[in-house]
Amino acid sequence: MPQEKGSRNEDSGLSRARELATLDMVNSRAVLDHTQRDAIKQSTSLLRAELARIDAEARRLKALRGELIAQLQINETLLIPIRMLPHDVLSDIFLEVVSRYRAVSRNLGTPAIARVCREWRAIVFRDPRLWTVVNVPYRDDWNESVEAIIEAYLSRSLQLSLHVCARGDMRDPEPYRSGSADDDDASVVDLTISDDDPTLFDMFALRAIQCIAALSAHRWKSLCLSGHRAVFDQQTQLELPILDSITIAARSSYVILSDALTLSFLAHAPCLRKIVVDVRIAFYDLPKWETLKHATYLLRECSRAEFNNIDDQLCSQEQLETLAVIQQDCDTYDPVALRGERLFSGTFMPHLATITVSGAGHSILTALLAPALQMLVVHDAYQDCYDEEDPGVISFIMRMDSQCALRSLRVLKLVRVLLDQNAGMDLVFRCLERLPSLESLHIESSRHLSDARSILRYELLVWLTRTAEAPARLPNLTNLVLYFGKERHKGAKSRLRNLLASRETCGSAEGVSLKALTRFRTDISKELQIG
Repeated sequence: MPQEKGSRNEDSGLSRARELATLDMVNSRAVLDHTQRDAIKQSTSLLRAELARIDAEARRLKALRGELIAQLQINETLLIPIRMLPHDVLSDIFLEVVSRYRAVSRNLGTPAIARVCREWRAIVFRDPRLWTVVNVPYRDDWNESVEAIIEAYLSRSLQLSLHVCARGDMRDPEPYRSGSADDDDASVVDLTISDDDPTLFDMFALRAIQCIAALSAHRWKSLCLSGHRAVFDQQTQLELPILDSITIAARSSYVILSDALTLSFLAHAPCLRKIVVDVRIAFYDLPKWETLKHATYLLRECSRAEFNNIDDQLCSQEQLETLAVIQQDCDTYDPVALRGERLFSGTFMPHLATITVSGAGHSILTALLAPALQMLVVHDAYQDCYDEEDPGVISFIMRMDSQCALRSLRVLKLVRVLLDQNAGMDLVFRCLERLPSLESLHIESSRHLSDARSILRYELLVWLTRTAEAPARLPNLTNLVLYFGKERHKGAKSRLRNLLASRETCGSAEGVSLKALTRFRTDISKELQIG
């Protein structure tokens, strides 16, 4: 392949320079005559000129490369499949993507998806659905610019319903301790004195909610609000015609409160169906929402005061259909501390169909009369000793049945439920025998820790197996889930085969109709699964 003319000149110039001056001449300290010196000077000038030419060409090629890359990116952008989609389809995709993020992860300003390119920004700003989640940032510097941002954000949602979230300061206050550091009683907490005042973060949330409410309260679909009680107490009465769901959490206080947290500003919510309440404040009194169907109470300390709060609220919530009482941190669950935490109010809840409890939350079961209960879900609970009178989730279920027969219970789910080491399985068996209408039973041990106290034991598999001596146990059971997790038992696979074989056909025994098992799930072996 012939070389370019410039390349030949470059090679010849460099070759000539190498002939005139060599490294050996430098090492031998050669003395140059006038002819050699003039020739080397001329060669040096030529080399410098050639180097300057190459540098200029390199800069030109670098600039050209940048232009080529920019044009290539334009071409590839125009050819990507997503650009073939109409803008309304892109809007739907954007909505699907952002809906996967919780409200507390959203931006109050421009959504991140609008910062990708000008075209996407235009699409986002034209679609009011992408502006319906209003998340107030956790800040302490309220000013007019924040108010302007809120107004602009709300205006872009047009008249669509809104989901509003604001968080105040939820850090627990330090209690005031009387006495000096040298006093013996310096660690005694004085409950009448505290610096438990709203912080700047609380005041920011308060001002933000007031601003948003003034502009859009009639459009609120859901509200999530937390912080010092001042964030709630200093709100004005709101008209909330379409509010469907609220989540509230008031910061803990070491001050003895003279009045309850009432949430009266939320009283006018004729369509409210769902509440989530973080029970960490000593006294509160919820409005009586006649349309309320679903309530979740989050326990912090699992104290008598917390349970009494929940019990008091349930007395005015007889219309509930689902109830959840959840312990926030089940790792701190101490069953011994709950021996005196039994509730006996016997609140009659004729419409309650589903109850979910975790940790110490199962103590609420003794306070309920639920004749229409269809589903009971229990997580991370404990049964003390072996008698029905001892505290524990199994004995509390039996007590519920004694107070109001659980003939309607169809689904029982027990996840990480433990028995006292001195207790046998007889109490569990007696409990299950009281539930003849049960159609679905789900029992699950810990998937990460092995614990011999789990109720999912070899004896349970034996008990669930239909035999000639006991053919009618759980006669309506059609769905069974047994997850052993880390607690694997030797011979469990063989015993499961016997269990499934005994329940593979329907029939009758002792005058009772027996249903066949139509669905079975386990982590022992996939080949055993049914349905």
